[in-house]
Amino acid sequence: DGMKVAGTCSNIYWVLFSVLYPVVIAFVYAGVRMMKKHNEHRENLKLPAVRGSLSLDSKTLLVAPTLACGVGLVAGLLGLGGGELMAPLLLELGMVPKVASATSAYMIVWTTSSDIVHYITTADLNLAYTLFFA
Repeated sequence: DGMKVAGTCSNIYWVLFSVLYPVVIAFVYAGVRMMKKHNEHRENLKLPAVRGSLSLDSKTLLVAPTLACGVGLVAGLLGLGGGELMAPLLLELGMVPKVASATSAYMIVWTTSSDIVHYITTADLNLAYTLFFA
């Protein structure tokens, strides 16, 4: 038996579900601020940009998150991990292939963690089996 935290469509379920979006927006905002700060620091030191690094222009700030959400939606509908679709997106935005594949692989940690939290809260994951195989 799993640990049932929230029943489907219960009040707790909707609270947990609605908290997700502000958290995601906060992380995106923090990431953009860190990237801007890094670029300003690099420019102050008069260092050239690394080949294949993403710049903070309108394409990156508007198109990338929109496409990433689309990739997540399609990956979720198809039952894919998302990395199969995210790496080509990162390549299209100008990332170096090694960096795009490493970033895509790193994202697996976060999608898997999100899935585990989801399955625990909906009691679809047996905690005893999880601990046994961990």
